[in-house]
Amino acid sequence: MNKIEVNVNNHSQSHKIHPDVAKEIFLAILQRFGFKSCCLGLTLVSESEIRELNREYRDKDSSTDVLAFPQICWERALSSDDIDDLENLCQKGDIHPDLPVILGDIVISPQNAEANAREINQTVGRELCFLMVHGLLHLLGHDHIEAGEAEQMEMAQKDLMNFLAEACAGPVWEKLVSEASSN
Repeated sequence: MNKIEVNVNNHSQSHKIHPDVAKEIFLAILQRFGFKSCCLGLTLVSESEIRELNREYRDKDSSTDVLAFPQICWERALSSDDIDDLENLCQKGDIHPDLPVILGDIVISPQNAEANAREINQTVGRELCFLMVHGLLHLLGHDHIEAGEAEQMEMAQKDLMNFLAEACAGPVWEKLVSEASSN
């Protein structure tokens, strides 16, 4: 079974994204990592909803831009060289060879992404794409709690954003946000 499934849910009223473009972004990255059969979810929510999720799951009573809910506990952060050894890089039973790998879910607040974009003088589409990459890296075992981890994750993010610009014939993020909703 070779299938990569991405479920996109847009609960945000402030921005609408093109689900096919979001899927194209994830598909390009997951294929680069060598995944052939996996699934993940992307949900866009309001600023108040992501604050509630952050409070409930991380005990932080503040808003954030992206949350990731991995379904697999990796032994270390995955790289594109690890695909042939996935079963040895996770807890026993997390991956079954005949079933798709369930990576987890990413939740993004487009309102917070827009605020980030204004602050760093980027487009909302690029910032949303960056947050998608950031969230996906969390699903693949990356983190930024300690300095060494943060540095590794930052390099992976930069590498993947450059890869997307090349693999998708230009900055795919510019097609991500619906014209009617971009500011």
